[in-house]
Amino acid sequence: MEKILILLAISVSLFLNLATYAPPVSFFLDIATNLQGYLLSFQLILTAFLFYKLLKFRKASLLISLTLMLVLDYRIFADIKNFYFYPENPPFSSGVEEPKVNIYFAKLGSLDSLEELKKQIKNSQANLILLKNYNPTISLALIQTLKTTEQINVLHYKKHDFDLLIFSQLDLEDIQQNFDQEQELPNYLIAKIRLNQTITTNFIFFNALSPLIESNFHNNKAYCRRLATVVKNSQEPQIVVGSFLATPHSLCYNWFTAKERTKDVLWGKGFVKTWKVNNPLLNLKLDHIFYNSFWRLTNSASLPSLDQVHFPQSASFTFDQSFSNSALGNSDKS
Repeated sequence: MEKILILLAISVSLFLNLATYAPPVSFFLDIATNLQGYLLSFQLILTAFLFYKLLKFRKASLLISLTLMLVLDYRIFADIKNFYFYPENPPFSSGVEEPKVNIYFAKLGSLDSLEELKKQIKNSQANLILLKNYNPTISLALIQTLKTTEQINVLHYKKHDFDLLIFSQLDLEDIQQNFDQEQELPNYLIAKIRLNQTITTNFIFFNALSPLIESNFHNNKAYCRRLATVVKNSQEPQIVVGSFLATPHSLCYNWFTAKERTKDVLWGKGFVKTWKVNNPLLNLKLDHIFYNSFWRLTNSASLPSLDQVHFPQSASFTFDQSFSNSALGNSDKS
């Protein structure tokens, strides 16, 4: 009986690992594998112990089990490398004033934290502010409070389940969005930001739909993969901000960050949380800001929560003209 239970436990453990990389056999399994990566420390110990108890040649079985875990769970080691050991960008100065983008992204549940919101925006020196909330009354109050000068442009997108406010001191042009379409597709906005007469960058906001509905979950995944492919293969500056509802161990996150073609602004900061729930096992990073090599990250942070659930994020970028010239040169040659 003991051997049957041990074999069953090993089978479940290995199946969950393999399911992370194989096509999902069900919606619920896909969600489980999205969170399962953060239980790997327990899983490694459990599986190694079970092999050790079950097999006769214990030293060999322990070596085999640890090798299997290293092969199957390589992504957790990539997470540790990126979040704890990613090198900080060295001080950057090209001798001329390069365009800068300072982003602030937050979700609000009420106006109780309005003063803290204003303080965080001021400290981040943001020139591109994204605020998501679920109450039109909050949106009106935020517009009245934060639009302090005519230089601040306000875009207000109303969706049936949330409002998105964008306060921008930058020129947003050529905007494509599906916020007004009543269909079960992830909400997104793609805009071109004009930094000066010669430089533009693509700015993308992505809002995943609730994964508790199966069609939403698969649509989120498909759009995430499509968006990541476009961003990674682009020869233009790219910044992506959003509520992805995807952990750093998920396929969606891996599509963006594979081979570091796009990077997470919180790499090198440790396992930073972006939302808080009562269950500590789900206290993970679900909101992300990605950028490509045209940008040099100068500062980033996960800030104190304004709605007791999601944490705001800020990131400051300086345009890397030297990389831009190199990329354009390579493009011309090809």
